[in-house]
Amino acid sequence: VKNAIFYYTSGCTIGILASLLIVGFVVYRLTPRSWLGIPLMFTGWSFSFFFIYTVWKNFASLVLLYQKFVAAYFATVILISFAVCYRYGPPTDIRSHNLAQWTLQLIALILIYSSCQITDIAIGVIALLLLWSMLKNWLINITSKFMSIFRMVWLFLFPKCQRLLTMEEYQQQGEEETRKALEELRRYCRSPEANVWKITSSVSDPKRLASFVDGACDHVREDESRLHDLECTNFDDISDDSGEDEYVVAQRSYLSNNYDSPRRRYQDCESSSSYPQSRDRRLNLRQRKKPAEDEDFDRDENEFRYWQTHSLPLENSYR
Repeated sequence: VKNAIFYYTSGCTIGILASLLIVGFVVYRLTPRSWLGIPLMFTGWSFSFFFIYTVWKNFASLVLLYQKFVAAYFATVILISFAVCYRYGPPTDIRSHNLAQWTLQLIALILIYSSCQITDIAIGVIALLLLWSMLKNWLINITSKFMSIFRMVWLFLFPKCQRLLTMEEYQQQGEEETRKALEELRRYCRSPEANVWKITSSVSDPKRLASFVDGACDHVREDESRLHDLECTNFDDISDDSGEDEYVVAQRSYLSNNYDSPRRRYQDCESSSSYPQSRDRRLNLRQRKKPAEDEDFDRDENEFRYWQTHSLPLENSYR
């Protein structure tokens, strides 16, 4: 029995019925045989049924007349039955559950048969219930398979119309997914599963990575964002008479070509395979080329700062 309320209710009910049987048995044992044998000898079972009918008919009046004793009797029996049920507890094995289930089903079938005046209808309903209890799992499996096949055929014949995302939804989804991916990257870098030495050795700016993991800076710098905006600019929104297209193209080309500083290009040149591998010769070449390279480096840096400072008014006016 899986339901505790049903278990205790049925236990108390069975206790009341059993107590009545026990009281009848005690009265029968204490009563002299001659007092019961002589009336039964002349009247038979008719006297017994008459006595039971009289007691049942006057049950309400007897309860009202002796209500204190009746209430005390039922309260005592219910408490004793509840204590016995609580002592042994509900059954946990599957066989006890099956017995309780079959008992309830049998009582339900008897009530169905007794509640209908037409016997054929009652027998038909009972037969349908028995067939359903035996073939329930098989019918459910067949029905589910049929419905799945029907759904597949329906979707093949009448496919659902796929709605495309609007530009606002596309941008919103991109921002949300980017934010989620960056948070996952931060959590991974903070977790003990991440190989810190391997990650720091594979990046060019470990300090920037540390600031990104701590949340102090974003994943892109301002100049990188500006370069990306210039590359993704839709030039169709600007008229041809404004004279700004050529300037924007020149600025974008210069920023893309000079994005890496001369120091980075100088380092790439040093790490290239065509650079002399001899240490002495490399030192001599550095000493001879140092004045010219310093001059080129200063000129490129000044020119890059000029373009970077003069691009801000254009960016604001262009947007």
